[in-house]
Amino acid sequence: MFFLHNNKRFWLMVLAFSIVVFFCVIGYIIYFLKIDSTVVDSTPLIDVVSNNIEEMPSNIDESKICEGCVRRDIDGVFVELDKKSLYPYAVIIDNNQSARPQHGLGYANLVYEVEAEGGITRYFAIFANNQEVLKIGPVRSVRPYFIEIAKEYSALIAHVGGSPQALAIILKDGVFDINEFYNEHYFWRDNSRNAPYNVYTSSEKINDYLGLKNVQEGKFLTWKFKEDGKRTVASNPIKINYQADKYTVEWKYDSEANAYTRYLDGSEHLDEDGVALQAKNVVIQYLKVSVTDNEGRLAISMIGYGDALVCLDGACSRAVWKKPSSQARTRYYIDEDEIEFNAGKIWINIVRPDYKVEY
Repeated sequence: MFFLHNNKRFWLMVLAFSIVVFFCVIGYIIYFLKIDSTVVDSTPLIDVVSNNIEEMPSNIDESKICEGCVRRDIDGVFVELDKKSLYPYAVIIDNNQSARPQHGLGYANLVYEVEAEGGITRYFAIFANNQEVLKIGPVRSVRPYFIEIAKEYSALIAHVGGSPQALAIILKDGVFDINEFYNEHYFWRDNSRNAPYNVYTSSEKINDYLGLKNVQEGKFLTWKFKEDGKRTVASNPIKINYQADKYTVEWKYDSEANAYTRYLDGSEHLDEDGVALQAKNVVIQYLKVSVTDNEGRLAISMIGYGDALVCLDGACSRAVWKKPSSQARTRYYIDEDEIEFNAGKIWINIVRPDYKVEY
């Protein structure tokens, strides 16, 4: 009887202990499930302007990721495999006051803004997205530095004439281009605007030309891309003071879209169709510029290395750019680490080292 009594007590103690362990385990699991549902994966972002360290939560948009999709070479956006490496074409678009508002800038994947004569700027808009763009322009003339940029992408250049030096380079180097002077079928003139700010093309016309040349797939080295981060506090506008009046650029951060909205000469920069121009990434690249002739044409040194400012996710970081050769892709680094851009539009403003950039 003593043995049975003690044996019964033993099993009651075991049962009680098991119940306590069971509820402890359940509580432990519930606690960590609650933690996992409220904590967002984050990485610290250092704002070199204000030296504030902030938490930048991951902001992956699952709707952009489809089964079997890959990052598009030009801008890192997830697309079907057959749209990954579409052949890029670049259109030189005017920014003269008489050329505003422009057509097509909002559809470009990558835009370079570079000075031309007299301190005005022009856009080198690169498209590689198979999107229909009914009107692109006004299309203007080519310069040697635009050819230098195009080499990084092996891109077709659409233009209307060019400087003597640029046209000589095209002829000598066999640059892949489409010049309105000799291929007017792929362009048209809009009589509602004054020349020379009235020449336009379209994605359909340029794709017809690419088809004629049997060109389909682009081959160029890509940048690194990442998913969005998102900054929740106000960010100072980025202001670029170009030399000419009426060409001041501002980029204002939109935390909801995690994008920068563009302002030109104090007003929001809109395409002709009324769409506001935005970019997921803004780069200010400092390059040496010199005047080459009496017409005020410029030479821009694009090979080597120099300073840059890279702005994304609401913060700007000082960086360096490197381009070891004419065919190499320009890359941007912070402390020797190559920058990963947000997937989406990238806008690169080329400025002289002495130009004032506020941020």
